[in-house]
Amino acid sequence: MDVKDILAELFSYTQFGIKLGLGRVRLLLSALGDPQDRFPSIHVAGTNGKGSTAAMAASILQAAGLRVGLYTSPHLCDFSERIRIDDRPIEGADIARHYLDIKRVWASLGKAGVEEGDPTFFELTTAMAFRQFAERRVDAAVIETGLGGRLDATNVLRPIVTVLTTISRDHEAHLGGSISAIAREKAGIIKPGVPVVAGSLVSEAEAVVEQAARERGAKVVRLGEEFRAESVRLTAAGGTFDWTREDASFSGLTVPLAGVHQVRNAAVAAAAATEAARASGGAFDVGEQAVREGLRRVSWPGRFEVLSSAPMVILDGAHNPEGICALVDTLSLLAPSERRTLVFGALADKDAGRMLAAAGPAFDRIVLVRPESERAADPRDLADLVPDGPEAIVRESVGGALAEILDGAGARDRIVVAGSLYLVGEARASFRAAGARTLPVQ
Repeated sequence: MDVKDILAELFSYTQFGIKLGLGRVRLLLSALGDPQDRFPSIHVAGTNGKGSTAAMAASILQAAGLRVGLYTSPHLCDFSERIRIDDRPIEGADIARHYLDIKRVWASLGKAGVEEGDPTFFELTTAMAFRQFAERRVDAAVIETGLGGRLDATNVLRPIVTVLTTISRDHEAHLGGSISAIAREKAGIIKPGVPVVAGSLVSEAEAVVEQAARERGAKVVRLGEEFRAESVRLTAAGGTFDWTREDASFSGLTVPLAGVHQVRNAAVAAAAATEAARASGGAFDVGEQAVREGLRRVSWPGRFEVLSSAPMVILDGAHNPEGICALVDTLSLLAPSERRTLVFGALADKDAGRMLAAAGPAFDRIVLVRPESERAADPRDLADLVPDGPEAIVRESVGGALAEILDGAGARDRIVVAGSLYLVGEARASFRAAGARTLPVQ
C-alpha cells in the first residue's frame, strides 16, 4: 500500500466517531511496548490556545538545543503536520510503517481487541506519534490533547509538566454543560506530584483546577500569580511583553502571532518550558535566550495568518465563541478597511449562534459555507443565525466563495476565514493551489 492508500484507510476510522476512554489505547500501547514512557513530555489541554501554546513550548525547547517532538490536531492541509520532530513533519514512509505495524499488533490482540472495540482515528494517530517520538529518541515532546483531558487518548502519558490554557464552553455534549464540569474533564490530565501551569482561567474553572491539584499533590503555577506578562505592546504582526516569575525576569520578548491572547499563550509556554527544565532533574536547561529565540521564531499557521495584503486575506482558527471574540479584538488592531467580509463555516456541534453574534458587528457581510466534514453544519441553517447588520450570503464551498469574493475585491477590502480549523485548512490549500496573490505560505 502506498501512503495515499494508507491515509485513506486510516481516515476510514473516523466512522467510529468520538469514543472517549483509555481502555483501547492502553491495550494498544502496551502491545507496542509503551512508547509513551520513553520520553519526557509536556501535556497540554484547554479550550482555546492549546495548539499555539504547544507550538511555542516546543519551539522554546528546540531553541534550548533539544530534539523535540510535537503532536497536535487537527492538521490544516496535510496529515503529516500532526506529528513533528524539530518542526519537521513525519515522512510518508514512517506514516505507512507505523500504521501497518499498529494494525498488525491490534489484530494480534485477538479476543482482547474485539472486546474493546475498534480503535478510533485519534487513538491510532496518537499511537503513531508516541512510537515515532520513542524511536527517534526525542529529548522531550509536547503533546496536545484532542478532546477534554481525563478520557482523552493522550492521557496515558506520564508527563513532567501539565498545562491548562483556558477553559470555556465547548464540546458540551461530551464534556458537560457547565464550566465546572468541563474544567473537571480537562483537569483530568493533572498527575500526582506533577506541576500544573495554568493560563487565564475564569474563577469557576480555577477553583476546580486548584482542588484537583491539591488532591493530587501537584503545585499550580498560575498566569497573573506565580508568573506574569507585563508591559504588553500589540501590533497586527504580533506582540511584545515582559515575562516575570519569582526568580526570573525577561524583558522585551516578542511573539509573531497576533492578539493579546497569543501573548498570554506565550507567557504560559515560557512557564511550561522553564518548569519542565526544573522537573527534568538537570537533563536539560531552558534559559532566557531559549525562551526569547523560541518565541521569536515560532510558526503556527492558520492563527490570524495574513495570506494577502491587498486585499487583506486573513485565516484564523477561531472555532468557538471565545475564539471569535479574540479574533474580533485582534482585528481592531488593523487599519480601517473598505469592505469587511467574513467567510464562516462551523461544525454542527458548535455554538454557531453565539459565534456569529460576536462576529457580526465587525463585518459588512458574512458568507456561510460548508467545511469538508461529515459533522459540518448546513450553511443555510447558519444564515438564519446571522445577526442584524451584516448581509448573509450562502455558498456551498470555501474555495468557490473565496474565488467569487476575490474577483470583486478592492485593494483595501478585508476578507477573514474563520469558524472551523477544517475550513481554514481548505482555504489555505486553495490559496496555495491557485497561486493567489499571497505572502509566502510556510
